[in-house]
Amino acid sequence: MRGIVHDLAGPQTRIGLQLEVLEEVLEPTHRMRLPAIRSDMQQLAGITEQLALLAERDQPTTAVQQLALDDLCLRVASSYGRQNIQLRIPHLLVRLDGAGLERALRNLIDNACDHGQPPVEVSAWRRGNVLVVQVRDQGPTVASPTLLLAAPPSPAHDRQRERHRGLGLAIVESFCRDFQGSLRLDPTAAGFTVRMELVASGEGPVLLG
Repeated sequence: MRGIVHDLAGPQTRIGLQLEVLEEVLEPTHRMRLPAIRSDMQQLAGITEQLALLAERDQPTTAVQQLALDDLCLRVASSYGRQNIQLRIPHLLVRLDGAGLERALRNLIDNACDHGQPPVEVSAWRRGNVLVVQVRDQGPTVASPTLLLAAPPSPAHDRQRERHRGLGLAIVESFCRDFQGSLRLDPTAAGFTVRMELVASGEGPVLLG
């Protein structure tokens, strides 16, 4: 179920971005068709969000595997075509759920493209036995402290979550919990940063640098 939600959400976000481009180049007579297309897209987004809530009840066994982090991130970024995705990923071999990491990363990038401004920067680094994966956009933010989603919710947390929830933040939170980690939202004057901090095991996710 979680995979189906991701497969639906990602293309919807990218279609929305393409509609924005088309609106600038279409003739006025053709542009009149766009509101109907956007209405259909909103209905699909609503259905996808309902599926996401149902998917939270389904927690499959985590499939931990060894993978090259830079290769995975490059494959994800290349699927966005001309979108301005900047990678700063070292060559690290990690032990994680590869499919889950890819799904979480795509959801964060889709969210940044949908709510923020380019470029979207994806970076990662090792901190002891913790793997940090960060997605940062250049969109406007509101003033609030760093938010740790593992902490009890607050009104400020709810407002910030609503603002930057995208179409898969709940899946990303669940993925982080699978690896005893956390998800942080960091608003700054220059943009919005989402950071996954992951611990795969007692030895940590990073095997070789």
